[in-house]
Amino acid sequence: MKILYGLSGDGFGHSSRARSIVHYLERNGHKVKIYKQKKFI
Repeated sequence: MKILYGLSGDGFGHSSRARSIVHYLERNGHKVKIYKQKKFI
């Protein structure tokens, strides 16, 4: 399955948590693309 995984750019640990999830999905045969939203000030 192809998955588009979106991340918030707010800096509350989203990237750290997402890393585990993305690795899990890839190990189980999924193709994952990551979209990161930049925070605009």
